[in-house]
Amino acid sequence: MKWNLLGAFLTLPWSTQALALELASVTTPAATASIAPRLTLDHEQRALLSWIEKSERGHQLRFARLEGDHFGRAQTVIEHERLFVNWADTPGLRVLPNGRYLAHWLQRSGQGTFAYDVMVSISDDQGLNWSQPAAPHDDGTLTEHGFVSTFSAGPDQLGLVWLDGRETQPAPVDGGHQHHGTGAMTLRTAQLNASGEFVRSALLDARVCDCCGTAAARTNSGVVIAYRDRSEDEIRDIRLIRQTDQGWSQPVS
Repeated sequence: MKWNLLGAFLTLPWSTQALALELASVTTPAATASIAPRLTLDHEQRALLSWIEKSERGHQLRFARLEGDHFGRAQTVIEHERLFVNWADTPGLRVLPNGRYLAHWLQRSGQGTFAYDVMVSISDDQGLNWSQPAAPHDDGTLTEHGFVSTFSAGPDQLGLVWLDGRETQPAPVDGGHQHHGTGAMTLRTAQLNASGEFVRSALLDARVCDCCGTAAARTNSGVVIAYRDRSEDEIRDIRLIRQTDQGWSQPVS
């Protein structure tokens, strides 16, 4: 059995008075009980679907390319027994304007339920071969690192933003995702340059929501990052940070 993915196709008639929206079912090569689907576009504006599925060695991150009205064969990015699999904190792909692929996923670093790292790998042949995985953070703590968002930082460079738990203690093995460490979760960023090295690491916010998603987008006025903040009074609100010529701005609501 395969997944079914509903694809939405927007038809624009010559008259702008009406829009026609047609939905069609598209079968994907994902195995039964797969999890964590994500869609993105490659440098040729083709849709890429990524997901996690079980394997003999544990789990594997896979993807497929939409080719007209159907998906092509599934390709494997990584297969590992220590992949962290969670409905809320999911892996993904990003394709740079020069055609370089970047994949990110989460990998367990210790025995604690939420001791895991962000791992990144790149491919220069459209996903046939992948580089040795590396982490954008070098703190070495057995804490949570996740909720990754990516953004284009130039034709051959890519930025990442993630929640970083290096200031917390390892979370208890509680089987849920409503955990609280003894320190504050932070928001951090780094860029992957053309040589495959992480540069421009920065702390963006020293106190954020423990397990809330992030978002990043490039606009005409630069990169914008959105996330959920956490005040000393435990008030949580969506905040924005912009990248300017002088660096990263202060967070604003």
